[in-house]
Amino acid sequence: MDVLEGLRALPDCSVDCVVTSSPYNKRGLLRSVTGLQHAPKGNYPGTWHKRIHYDTCSDDLDEDEYQEQMTEVLNELHRVLKEDGTVWLNHKARRAGFKEHMPTDFIQKSKLNLYGHVVWNLKRSVNQHVGFLTPVHEYLYQLTKTARPPAFFKHRLPLEFRSSVWTIKPERVKGHPCPFPLQLAENCILASTSNRDSVVLDCYAGTYR
Repeated sequence: MDVLEGLRALPDCSVDCVVTSSPYNKRGLLRSVTGLQHAPKGNYPGTWHKRIHYDTCSDDLDEDEYQEQMTEVLNELHRVLKEDGTVWLNHKARRAGFKEHMPTDFIQKSKLNLYGHVVWNLKRSVNQHVGFLTPVHEYLYQLTKTARPPAFFKHRLPLEFRSSVWTIKPERVKGHPCPFPLQLAENCILASTSNRDSVVLDCYAGTYR
């Protein structure tokens, strides 16, 4: 179902941990910033040139509409999150109009507190262009309900994931450039939950394999 419809059905303060990754709206950003109605042939700076098809949402919204929708989703996550809970949001810097556009543009419009972030080192990229350095990383934003420290269990993480850079190769799935790897989700759940009764939500229910 629609992500906002699903979130509005959940009770207040009912979720311990959110691990999710929204569509990036890279085509919509490209069109909104440059005025191009169709992605050009070849590898235009900053955009994956193939269209990603989702069953229930668009990855080609006007950028203002996308940011408004993302802010609304984050505000609903703020509502359903427990006081000491954490939202882990995977997103990336997007390029359009020869400018970098950061996820913090809409994160900071929401009610959630930007507590920290992880740099996800993918070690590879589908985006190759001579005009800028090859992007081989994405971000994992650690968002909390308040400015107070959330529940956090660093000792549960493997030693190689106790710093702010996580080197994890992406999964490979036909039709998607970077499906969400299980190790990334596991790290977030280990760091933010303490028992089997914890409630973990992926509001976008994305592709894991």
